[in-house]
Amino acid sequence: MEEDLNNERNRLNRIIRDKKDAIEDLNSQIADLVTIRENKSTLENEIQTLTEQKLELDTFISENTTTKTSLSDEIRRLALEKLL
Repeated sequence: MEEDLNNERNRLNRIIRDKKDAIEDLNSQIADLVTIRENKSTLENEIQTLTEQKLELDTFISENTTTKTSLSDEIRRLALEKLL
């Protein structure tokens, strides 16, 4: 009878250890998920910043192209005036 009780106690101790190990594993996974979430947030902020910078650059290029076209037209007009 005493041996049966000792065996049961040992079995329960093993189960407790296994459950504690499982809890540690889950805590580790939770920590990993928190880090991943933080990284995701950082990346989303970087994407937003890069998108805004791209928009500014697109606007600058568009305006610069218009100015370049205007300058080219002006150079042609002045060259024609000079020839005439």
